[in-house]
Amino acid sequence: MRADSIIESSVMGILNIYAIAFGKKDIERIVSLFSPDGDLITIGLSAEEKKTGLAEFTRQIEKEVSRSEKSSIEFTWHSVSASGNVAWVAADVIMHEKYDGEEVDYPLRLTAVMEQRGPRWLISQMHKSLPAAI
Repeated sequence: MRADSIIESSVMGILNIYAIAFGKKDIERIVSLFSPDGDLITIGLSAEEKKTGLAEFTRQIEKEVSRSEKSSIEFTWHSVSASGNVAWVAADVIMHEKYDGEEVDYPLRLTAVMEQRGPRWLISQMHKSLPAAI
């Protein structure tokens, strides 16, 4: 079910906070957006980037933000759906990063599941992937 404008704004607000914190390499802020539950699942781009729980995710995000000199995340499309206190989002993203003085932009696909706990939305699952070039 398509989310109403309030839920859509809240969910995209969390992703925008994630993007800003990622660009600032603010690990504490990033981690605060995720569920502290042991069944948190995050899947990144490489084979070893499948993590369960907040501790594993924290170690992974520390590696991710340290890889580049500079990063920013741009959302170019999104779709948010919801039912009850659960929302799910799919988004197209452009990652802007700088490595060894060279700026690189590449597309990503992102999906996430969030749960509303009281007034807060927390990310319970996130998956990032590269679109296949066919």
